[in-house]
This record gives sequence, C-alpha cells and structure tokens, in this order.
Amino acid sequence: MALDVARVLTADPDSLARTDIADHAVDALRHSGIREVILLGRRGLPQAAYTGPEFLALGQLPGIDIVVDPADLDDTVRAALSDPGTDPATRLKLTLAAEYASRARTGARKRIVFRFHVSPTSLSGKQRVDAVHLVRNELHETPDGLIAVPTAHAERLDATLVLRAVGYRGAPVPDVPFDPTAGVIPNEHGRVLDSAAAVIPGVYATGWIKRGPRGVIGTNRRDAEETVAAVVDDFLAGRLTPPRRDREALSALLTRRCPNLVDRDGWGLIDAAERANGAKTKRPRVKFIRLNEMVDTARRG
Repeated sequence: MALDVARVLTADPDSLARTDIADHAVDALRHSGIREVILLGRRGLPQAAYTGPEFLALGQLPGIDIVVDPADLDDTVRAALSDPGTDPATRLKLTLAAEYASRARTGARKRIVFRFHVSPTSLSGKQRVDAVHLVRNELHETPDGLIAVPTAHAERLDATLVLRAVGYRGAPVPDVPFDPTAGVIPNEHGRVLDSAAAVIPGVYATGWIKRGPRGVIGTNRRDAEETVAAVVDDFLAGRLTPPRRDREALSALLTRRCPNLVDRDGWGLIDAAERANGAKTKRPRVKFIRLNEMVDTARRG
C-alpha cells in the first residue's frame, strides 16, 4: 500500500485524470505542493513487503527520481544477491534496489526516497505536523524470524504530511482457533485447523487472516478461489450438512446477516454504471465513492 500512496502523491495529475481515480482526489492533487515522499521501513531491503513489479513500476514514472541509499545495500543484501538459492521475488527487489541506488539524480521536481531500519516514535507540530521523530533499528534473529529492535540513535525528519501504512495484523474471532504469533487463523488450504492440526468441519478462512498481510489483488483472488474450492469439495463429499439446501434459505440467511449484501448480479449493475459514467469523459470508469450509491445501483435490478 505504501508504494501505491507514494506513486499517486507524486504522479502527474493530468495522467491520473485519465484513469478511474475519483475526481475529488485529482482536484486535491492538482493543488498539492508535495515534491518529496519518504517511505520508512522498520526492517531492511530483503524484508520489504512490496512486490517486485510494484517496485519496478516506480522506476518507470516520468519526472520522478527514485532514491535508495547505497548504505542500505549492506552485506545481507549482497549475500542474498550472490546466493543462487535466493528466491526470484526477493532477488528482483534487491536487484532493482541496487539499480536505483546507482542511478544519477536527474534533477526531477519530485522524488520518492526509501529509508530502511527506522521506526517513527512520535510526531511534533502545533497547528499541523512539522516533523516525524525516528529511531534507528537493528535486526535481531528470533525463533519467529527477524525483528526490528530500536537503538539509542534518534533523529528528526521534517514533514508536512504523515500517512500510516504499517500493514495489518489479524485479531482473534470468538470460538475460532488463532495463532497469536503469526496473527492468522491456522488452516490448510482454507480449512481451519484445531490445536491438534485437525480440520474443523464447516469452518474456513481466506484473505490476510488466512495467510498474513502480504500479496496484491491477484493474490487475494487466487487465495479466495482455493478456499471456495475447499468449501465446494467438502459439500460435494458430504462433509457439510446444512439444515436446508435451497438457494432461497441461503439468500435469506445472507441478507439477514448483511442487509447491504451485493450479489453477482448487483455487482454487474455497479460495474456497468461505473463504465457508463467513465465513457462520458473517455475514461475506463468513474467509480462510486459512497456506499449508499453502490447499494442503490445494485438493487435496481
């Protein structure tokens, strides 16, 4: 998410205006004085959560310098780059970081700067924020992986806007197993497992609560397909025994639990309306920005 925010804040508003971004957002960006966006990472380059394609796309933005401090290409990074066993996704991110670190500055009006091994500790300012206070981190190996441990080295970073993009951590659901260390519901291909690693019939998980906060929209889609396949397989195998098996009962149950439910047909109406609104201004679509507008459109069918 942090890379998406940085990209939008520094992109040319005229280019964004041809996309499906909301009109009020483009208007705000046209009047923005932002010239530099600094992304802070509490750990190092190898542990960065963004994907290689996201990182690559930043370097292709016109009129924007991507800045990586060569000092962040430490021994750990060099060892990973020289290790043939490094997974391709990590290798791509590190290779791109090395390329960005070696690039000469073009003097572009806007910059995206990456800072690693730092954590914000506080904000300061009277009428608005004027600085972020940081602490330098060291990485310590633990049974649960590398963790960032603060040191005594602190610094002040001047800022006029601060956006939080520190990720997501799952929370337990009553009467459902939970792994507090990983922040996920234990599961096997979406089927929830009990403390003895046995499948609990009829209980499933998908999304970040299933695998942790990583991946993009495509990852979520594949993840959901896996869980849905498990549900269907269990149903066809007779491992699920709902009291009634008709569509009307299911629809009533879902509507009772989620009054604003949008089904596939309703989603189709929303999609068609957004595309039609976009066609008026030669854009791929104009998205609804209010929930009630989406729900009203979905119910017109």
